[in-house]
Amino acid sequence: MRQYVLDLPFPCSTNAMYRHIARGVSRSDKYWEFINDADAALLMQKQKQGLQKPPLLSKCWINIVLNEDQENRRDPDNVVKTLFDWLKRCKIVKDDKGIHIRKFTVEWGKVLSGCRVTISEVE
Repeated sequence: MRQYVLDLPFPCSTNAMYRHIARGVSRSDKYWEFINDADAALLMQKQKQGLQKPPLLSKCWINIVLNEDQENRRDPDNVVKTLFDWLKRCKIVKDDKGIHIRKFTVEWGKVLSGCRVTISEVE
């Protein structure tokens, strides 16, 4: 079973992903800030650690460890959507539907950045 560990910034809340505009709804500045910061973190890890970009996984388990320093200000279930969207956007997971992400856990812990995401391939 292949496993990939990514240290990423703390994701914005699902509640902060969108903003209302005259013609409907658009992704918010906070969302794009997370996306850009997560892209930069992935690139930096690839360069520093020789990390290969994970292949497109069709079935996986995901464990998310959120920085416990944010514990009193954040709702842990509100960051999952943002992370899953980013994993899909980067073509790390095929889709964020249950058929592809077979199991996920979210917990508080000690991490260097905003969160540590471990993606494990399953058959």
